[in-house]
Amino acid sequence: MNRQQIRRVILFWMFITLPIILVYISPIILLRGVSEGIITGIMVLINITFIASLFFGRFWCGWFCPMGAEQEICGEIQKSPVSGEKLSFIKYGI
Repeated sequence: MNRQQIRRVILFWMFITLPIILVYISPIILLRGVSEGIITGIMVLINITFIASLFFGRFWCGWFCPMGAEQEICGEIQKSPVSGEKLSFIKYGI
């Protein structure tokens, strides 16, 4: 496997686990923790992601971000042309 295939496999799994990830990175959990004076895991994750993005650039978005995976999937879908007379109006929306 080359590097791009490994990246796509990782992004696929991050996209599949998106519902679980959204529970843990929920801003509601962060706000409840802040209101009670507790450092939550999401606060630590946000800080680590921010600091890592300063040093590693787009590594998070390119390799681990579930929304980056969604962009990869939508990018592949968008490459295929719209065919047929019934769907020809979609090209004006794009």
